[in-house]
Parts: sequence; structure tokens; C-alpha cells
Amino acid sequence: MSKHTPGPWTVRRYKAGYEITTPTATAEAVVTRLVSASFHDAHLIAAAPDLLAALRYAIDQLTNMQSGGWPCEDEIAMARAAIAKAEGR
Repeated sequence: MSKHTPGPWTVRRYKAGYEITTPTATAEAVVTRLVSASFHDAHLIAAAPDLLAALRYAIDQLTNMQSGGWPCEDEIAMARAAIAKAEGR
């Protein structure tokens, strides 16, 4: 697993863009500042920890479905590929 800043992440206005931070972050520990970034991009990035957790949960559920006879290989492969990309692998 990659060593990312744990969530939840939040978005707030920062100058001409947005700042993505955690509830316990100090000014020096902000996750990232997106100058001139769109509102939607900032919120997508802030949702990353939740999306990663949801993908891991989905893989567990799909694996259970697969053991029950449902063909889920493609869905599991897609979720694993997205997790690998998120973890920099």
C-alpha cells in the first residue's frame, strides 16, 4: 500500500484556486494547493481516499460474488488497475 496522507480530505478556497487539506493539517502540512484549479477537480482529488477505500471494498464484494459463480474477472481487474495507479505502481 502506498503511503499517502490519510483522509478525510476537505476542499476550501485558497487565493485563485483551492486548497485540499485534512482536519489536523497545519499550514505546512496541507495536502496540496491547486491554484487556478476548477472546483470540480479539487473535489475529485479530495474524494481520492474515499474512492480508494470504496474500490478496495468493491474488490472484496466482487471476489465473494465470483466465488458464488458470478463472472467478475473484468470488474476486479479494472478496480485493481485503478488502485495500482493510485498507489503509483
